[in-house]
Amino acid sequence: MSYLICTKCKRYYKLQPGEYPEDFMDRCACGGKLIYSDTNLLSSKKTHGPKNIIIHLVIIIAITFLLFYSVPFQNVNSSAAVTSIGQQEAQVADVQGQSDPKVLTQVNYGDCWADSMWLYDQLTGAGIPVRIMSYVDRGYGAGYRHTWVEINTGNGWKSWDYTGFNSHHYGDVGDGTPFVLIGPGNETANILGTGY
Repeated sequence: MSYLICTKCKRYYKLQPGEYPEDFMDRCACGGKLIYSDTNLLSSKKTHGPKNIIIHLVIIIAITFLLFYSVPFQNVNSSAAVTSIGQQEAQVADVQGQSDPKVLTQVNYGDCWADSMWLYDQLTGAGIPVRIMSYVDRGYGAGYRHTWVEINTGNGWKSWDYTGFNSHHYGDVGDGTPFVLIGPGNETANILGTGY
């Protein structure tokens, strides 16, 4: 392919078979000089110019972003934090009637409320999404109001691994309809403040 390209207005004319550069004037209608080329320089600039580089960079950034965010949120640091908190919680004895997480840290025992609030505060402090669960119908009845925690490390909400850490406490026992009593995002947990 052969082209006549204007150096001023950047318009070009593709020479047809049997046409030669000499058949045309050396000036464009705009007054710019016409140059002859075997390739369309303007077209090749569009394909290999800065716009293409930007497009390629955007594609690379998008792929990097997708790869990064398709990896589950749990990483070595959150896994280590979960293990450390789990080992500490496993040392807490289950004693009914002691529902204060601050007292729990002093005496190393507490009921499911104290344990859930303590876990909530520790996991939140480690940057791990956590929520306190309970039952809509209060489980066994009005006098029984069991709570437990669930965490989300990138694979959806899962009950805290009470058995895996050999905890004296337990999670969902299946005696009611679970609901979120305290959702993620609070600085500290306060079950009493919920009116439950």
